Amino acid sequence: GHPGGQKAQNADSEIRSLIVSSDTTGIDLENMQKALIKVSGGMTVAQRDIQVAQAELFALAQKLAQTDGELANTARRLDVVHDYWSGFSRGLQDTEHEVFEGKSGMLLKKAETRPRQLPALPSSPRPHSTTAQRICDPGEPMPARPSTSMM
Repeated sequence: GHPGGQKAQNADSEIRSLIVSSDTTGIDLENMQKALIKVSGGMTVAQRDIQVAQAELFALAQKLAQTDGELANTARRLDVVHDYWSGFSRGLQDTEHEVFEGKSGMLLKKAETRPRQLPALPSSPRPHSTTAQRICDPGEPMPARPSTSMM
């Protein structure tokens, strides 16, 4: 039970425990290093994936911009077509108006001396008449008898 011997023994056991903890610390560091290598490898893969995704996103954005431009062109073309059609229909209306007014010289003006009168309707109803089916010029007098040639 020597007090100096006790101190030496205590120091010895402390040194031993320090060596053990140093060894385990070394093992822990090694494990951490391996884990770090795995993580950084995973991060490298993730970075590559992100770069691929970014490139794909960029390509999609370009496609979208192109589609946008095409849509704008189509909309402009539709506007032009609409303008043409409304101009065309206005022209048809004007032409129709001029033709029926007789301003264009396309239709000969009728002699405006005799006012046109509709034929008198019979007072008693008749069986179905073929006269209604016959197409005749408004200036031409109605025939006395129904014509059978144009039925």
